[in-house]
Amino acid sequence: MDVLIVNLTGAALIAGIVWYFFLSRRAEAGLASAGPLAQEIHVTVKGGYSPEVIVARPDVPLRIHFRREETSACSEEIVFPDFGIRRYLPAFETTVVEIPAAKAGSYGFACGMDMLHGTLRVGEEPEARAEGPLPPSQAGWPVDPVCGMRVDPARPAATLTRDGQTFYFCHPGCKERFSSRG
Repeated sequence: MDVLIVNLTGAALIAGIVWYFFLSRRAEAGLASAGPLAQEIHVTVKGGYSPEVIVARPDVPLRIHFRREETSACSEEIVFPDFGIRRYLPAFETTVVEIPAAKAGSYGFACGMDMLHGTLRVGEEPEARAEGPLPPSQAGWPVDPVCGMRVDPARPAATLTRDGQTFYFCHPGCKERFSSRG
């Protein structure tokens, strides 16, 4: 009987570890903010891309600010094969990569060794519409200070109160990034 309990406990622990590290991970998405001439978004490169999914509006140029926070050889280059773009990313510096106006679709990007991956989704999310007002239900919603997405204040993924102001986040990863900025 003791052997059965030990085996079941071990199997449950292994299943929990597999779920936590491999199956529960959601891709962090970030919405490009509208600028005067192009959309812009900041991406941190450290063991991967954060956010690893970039949501942008169609037919508007995109400026991605890659901040590489490591010295790993794998992350020293970024490649957007659909756009013919390959750029070197110096360690502990920010490099701007300009993506031309693109049609709606999903475009992959990766490191030079094809080990780290991300996705640029153009026009695939409701928030990525090129023009038009917000739906009435979202008009008063706060904006996540990290990725720029609107957050339902009744159901935020995370909140943080600092100096009397409450910040709402679409994802716990956005709260972590915001908190690390100080």
